[in-house]
Amino acid sequence: MFRMHKNKLDEWLNNYDSFNYDFREFCFMHFRVHEIRADFIPDVLKQMHAQWKEDHDVWLHEEIDEESKELSHTKICALLLYNLVSEAFLGNMYEHRYDEEPKYEFKGTSEQKANARKDLLDAREAILALDFIIIIIDWFERHRVDRSVDYRQPLTVGMRHDLLSYLLHGHKDPKALYLILEALYLRPRKAND
Repeated sequence: MFRMHKNKLDEWLNNYDSFNYDFREFCFMHFRVHEIRADFIPDVLKQMHAQWKEDHDVWLHEEIDEESKELSHTKICALLLYNLVSEAFLGNMYEHRYDEEPKYEFKGTSEQKANARKDLLDAREAILALDFIIIIIDWFERHRVDRSVDYRQPLTVGMRHDLLSYLLHGHKDPKALYLILEALYLRPRKAND
């Protein structure tokens, strides 16, 4: 799994190869757990990355106040999520047994694993994109020091299902995704902030 740090989003925005490597590593982790092999459609992630960077720059110059010099991690993640679900980046999927390291194990029950595998097969891009984004936002929220309430992952099974349904069947909008994620991770600021 990729190593997250406070400059990771900037690193990915400015370097497609870094983003591509980390995102594919994340996907391959899921494939190994569920004994699946998937073909990435050539150049689609590269196009998505270019659009993500363009959307980021537009929001930075047109959607925030003049005093802001950067977008929040939630806005950047909303734009990334929007672009990752904008079109299919995976082609065929196959049964595959992995013998090489590293080994990844599912931490739930066998029934939960079967359901997770079915979900991955049915909604591959949406599942991978949402779970990737949640890990990133989770990292940033765990490391915040400006909140008066300790962090707890707010995403419930029901909310994850609703978000996936929106990503698969809704008329997706980057601002709507930002507002959903912002509301989900909202915590009160410390009194002196």
